[in-house]
Amino acid sequence: MPNRTEPTPAMNSEYLNSLKADLKQYSGASSKEIVNLRVGEETECASKTILCLRSPVFAKMFENDMKELKHNTVTITDIKMTVLRVLVSFLYSGLLPDLDFDFSCHLYYAADKYDIKDLQLACITLLVSKASLENLFQLLKLSLSHNDELLKSVAMTLMNPKPKESLMLMPKLGKLMHEDPKCFGSCYTL
Repeated sequence: MPNRTEPTPAMNSEYLNSLKADLKQYSGASSKEIVNLRVGEETECASKTILCLRSPVFAKMFENDMKELKHNTVTITDIKMTVLRVLVSFLYSGLLPDLDFDFSCHLYYAADKYDIKDLQLACITLLVSKASLENLFQLLKLSLSHNDELLKSVAMTLMNPKPKESLMLMPKLGKLMHEDPKCFGSCYTL
């Protein structure tokens, strides 16, 4: 869940200028349609135009003869509503609140799933700023599951700490080797 502190600009003025230009050029018949984004029993409403302009994945859903087009509802099963609300808010504003590391990971997953590049970059900025030895392997797993070389390089940089800090990593490396051999192997194939 996001902390309710001051929002962090995510290249905000560039984002808003880009959104404004896209909206001026968009003349779709669905420009005023509202879409229901459903997670379990909860629903978040969003402009179909904003969704389509900012996400090629949403655009494909609504241009093809898919069930989402017919019902103006997208059912989402792998993202929590709190994450979806922050995603939608970002689409409108280009702003993110100060998010904790775990929430940023979930938001990054959603941004990647819906191919929202500006949000992915904003999440990467947050994740890099919050990267530490404590969340190193979570960051590494995220980078590998999304094939993100920047996140992987940050994680690998954290893996080369000072000798004293290296001792702290030993139990975590053993646990990682047991729980996720593929991730462990990638630590040593650079």
